[in-house]
Amino acid sequence: MVTDLGPAGRVAAATGPPERKERSLPTITIPRADLTSEEVTRVLRAGLGPHYHVTAKMRMPQACLFAAEPNQDPDSILVSMGSNRLSNRFFRAQVTLTRPSGQTVVRIRPGGTSSEFPINALGIARKIRQVLASAPAIR
Repeated sequence: MVTDLGPAGRVAAATGPPERKERSLPTITIPRADLTSEEVTRVLRAGLGPHYHVTAKMRMPQACLFAAEPNQDPDSILVSMGSNRLSNRFFRAQVTLTRPSGQTVVRIRPGGTSSEFPINALGIARKIRQVLASAPAIR
């Protein structure tokens, strides 16, 4: 981009503000509007294995030290990893289903604070996305 700098006729390249790359949440778009959270829960349980806990109608709290609580939203699924309650609070992700215009969008939000978030984004959230992307049962 070129900008005029005044009456002297000098021209310089405008640098402008630096562009920020926004990190988006992992999403998967499934061309079915009738996909249920029960189907997604079954696929996750089968694909993730016994070390993962997949619980429908659960919402992840903002602070990782608080336990997740049941909610009335059938389109929220909590996925945690570990064998005890403390590790379940640190290694987890929220899976949310929305249905815009004849399809289902599955959003995966890694949990944790600034120290756990990168681990969960590279670990549990990536694994969830891989399982859902490769599952023929939900296509």
